[in-house]
Amino acid sequence: MSSFFRLPEKRSCAEEDSAKENEPAAKKKCRSYVWKHFSQLEGNSAKCLLCSQVYKTGGNTTNLINHLKRSHPTTITTPKSEQTLGSFLNVATTKGDALGSTRKAKLDEALMKMVATDLQPFRVVEDTGFRNFVRCLDPQYVLPSRTTLSSVLLENLYGEMKRKLNVMLENVSHCAITTDGWTSRANDHYLTVTCHFVTDTFQIKSAVLSTNKLLCETNQNSENIAESLRAILVDWNLFHKVTSIVTDNASSMIKACTLLEKRHLPCFAHTLNLIVQDALISESVKDVLSKCKRIVGFFKSSSNAYAKLKTAQTNNECYGLVQEVATRWNSCHKMIVRILKIRDAVSRVLLETMKAPPPLTAEEISVLTDLEYILGPFDEATNRVSGSTYETISLIIPVSADLHHRLSSMDNLIKTTEGFEVRNALLNGINRRLFEYEGRSVTKVATMLDPRFKKEAFRSASNADSAVEAIRKEMAGMTNLKVSEPPTHTENNAYFSFMQSKIANKIKTPMSDAIIVLRQYLEANHATPNISPLDYWKVQDIRMESLKKIALKNLCVPACSTESERTFSRAGCIVTDRRAALKAKNVDKLVFTSKNQWLSEI
Repeated sequence: MSSFFRLPEKRSCAEEDSAKENEPAAKKKCRSYVWKHFSQLEGNSAKCLLCSQVYKTGGNTTNLINHLKRSHPTTITTPKSEQTLGSFLNVATTKGDALGSTRKAKLDEALMKMVATDLQPFRVVEDTGFRNFVRCLDPQYVLPSRTTLSSVLLENLYGEMKRKLNVMLENVSHCAITTDGWTSRANDHYLTVTCHFVTDTFQIKSAVLSTNKLLCETNQNSENIAESLRAILVDWNLFHKVTSIVTDNASSMIKACTLLEKRHLPCFAHTLNLIVQDALISESVKDVLSKCKRIVGFFKSSSNAYAKLKTAQTNNECYGLVQEVATRWNSCHKMIVRILKIRDAVSRVLLETMKAPPPLTAEEISVLTDLEYILGPFDEATNRVSGSTYETISLIIPVSADLHHRLSSMDNLIKTTEGFEVRNALLNGINRRLFEYEGRSVTKVATMLDPRFKKEAFRSASNADSAVEAIRKEMAGMTNLKVSEPPTHTENNAYFSFMQSKIANKIKTPMSDAIIVLRQYLEANHATPNISPLDYWKVQDIRMESLKKIALKNLCVPACSTESERTFSRAGCIVTDRRAALKAKNVDKLVFTSKNQWLSEI
């Protein structure tokens, strides 16, 4: 055989062993720095030593490194063995590293606040237009994933805001809550609870505590509501601090407060709306209101008619029409006001349009004019007592008396029989539904301790006297009551020395001290109407300390459950058709962070 095809010579075992011994030793593989923060588990998985999260490794450390970058950016360090030429030249190897972990964390937090405040879905970080916009602002910023937004950034923001609110509530002696239930677009029933309290700087604050499903999702009875409320209040350590619970007039809510042994206050705005709705079902005005609703519905359903309506308005401003919704407060009054404002344009378009409803007659216009005037005070009263940044509980009694007085003084201004019938029905509703607030403890005490009103806001003198007596008894039960006394002289004076022992042995009782302090307050001049009651009590000295405590205890109670209603509106914008699959826990956190943005400023 030719030498060209000669096979290689076979080496002996001894020769092979000698060759292996002469080969250089294989370089030991360097262990990644991530294992300083992870412990290796069975089945190709690892557990984070910082937050106990478990991740699959898949034969590499990519998942582990990404977790550290997302959740623990300050722990990331690059060993010398893993440094590259770029890091040697102080040039970051990735966009996130170039941005810096501190700035990246701030931008991530700002992004999460934007999502919560502007009610954006988590998937906004995947939208092409938004990603291009962020890239133009800062090419080095790497957007977090939607999973990071929901599971990490939202959790961090919620935890920080909840911690701040907990610290504030720990220093509060008394608070009040409002609560109501609502159903989302995904047909899930939620219970929202808001808290109202006075801060150490004498400011009214409102905060959403929870927006969660009931403990038993298949039952909405009073027992289930009561236990769900108890669990929320115990979780926030507020159960013993709650003085009143404000809800609508639903029987299940009233019974739930009874089961919790907490004072219930019916929402004043709901009560006003019930009075108006009862008056407007009168046969004398039902037809004209139904006609107004048909006219508004016609323009709402026809784009051509709506365009003609805008063109027919001769002034510079173009107004649309407002439809009445029974569950929306004062919507009937708003519908009437808008129709009367542009009635000439409405009539012109209706007469010129085929198949349009007939326009309003002169008699019907007169009825609507009376209704606008009669319902106006109710609209003003609802807006006045629905605030959340000032004291409203002390307004209930004077507002009720003012409504009765204004309606009773309209005899010379009402022109139609229908107007008189509605006015009388409203007066009956006020007598039946509103005047009972004078007998409730929290409303009469709060009104008496409002320096703008005192006894003069009450229609009944007996109710005013009972409020004074309730305050006096509560003051007498306080052990730290302070009363102003004349200064005593310690100098030795032989004159009138027989009186010294009598003065020293004079018996003082808590009730007598309470009478003196309360009399000083009631006989003082009334505060001006534009002063805040909390500002008044803030500057009072030690002599009024007992009254101040009682005032703060009662003035924190809201007159209405409107804060829960506002939360429903915000939650409805969060749980949209685009976000109907949101988990209940994320709904709660998003509502909390969205409604309590003022906490982030602390």
